[in-house]
Amino acid sequence: MRACALAEPVAQALVEQADAHVVATQGRLPAGQRPTLHMDVALPAGWTAAAQRLALETLARAAAIWPPEQLHLALIPPAQAHPDADSDTTQPLLRALGAHDLPGLRIVLALDSAIDAGVIGAWEDRGALMGPETPAGRVPGESAAGLLLATGAAPAAGASTLVFSPRVQRGRPADARGAASDTTLGELADAFLPEEKIDTAQVAAVVSDADHRGSRTLESVGLTARLFPQLDPAKDCLVLGTACGATGAASTLLTLALALEASRAAQAPALALLTQDPLARALAVVLPPSSSAA
Repeated sequence: MRACALAEPVAQALVEQADAHVVATQGRLPAGQRPTLHMDVALPAGWTAAAQRLALETLARAAAIWPPEQLHLALIPPAQAHPDADSDTTQPLLRALGAHDLPGLRIVLALDSAIDAGVIGAWEDRGALMGPETPAGRVPGESAAGLLLATGAAPAAGASTLVFSPRVQRGRPADARGAASDTTLGELADAFLPEEKIDTAQVAAVVSDADHRGSRTLESVGLTARLFPQLDPAKDCLVLGTACGATGAASTLLTLALALEASRAAQAPALALLTQDPLARALAVVLPPSSSAA
């Protein structure tokens, strides 16, 4: 499956990072003394049990350098979605990213692919594929993304910090007529950034999971223009859905991973905007290692 092929090198690179971290901090330990590596995986809700098994087998193979006894693979179950949306992976992913009670190391991965003929045909049959008569339909896309997380109270040297906002609800769905007037995302940013003592003048990039549907892009670009005058919304606000198509279960993690890369490249804070759900809104700030506070 294409999504598994995309995820395998991503997982392998993250496992190698985890291995390098253990060697740098604890030396080369015997297999039985290595810390547990937890790998939490978000998959598309519609995948069969056989497809899920294939994904876990692929990821276990990608983690071959880790002792099998110290490798723990688990699926992140999708939450109930809004009726007008695909399965909601944002909420359970945010819970997984915020979990600090597991010993050892953690990798969170997500993967999805929607470019094969079967998926595209199914979208077309139910009017979900973008076309002349369905301009709010989906654009096929695919992605795999992941993050290596610290699970203890103190982050590893050189680690970035992710700070998540609360998740709030819009007054009306993003695809509804008149949705562009909704100010929920902007109000969330207005409250959250000062609370976390984020200097908006230092923010170097904005990454949004928005796409062409409804008001999502307008929300993201409008927020960038209003709060960050030092940024050019056309260049410094990356709208992933218009660039990559629908990345499904991988959308949230891809947005966070690219915000992290932007933050590290600029050595400055970057903002991730999570807008895929028609109603739910959230954001995250990525702080580079030099300014990480936790």
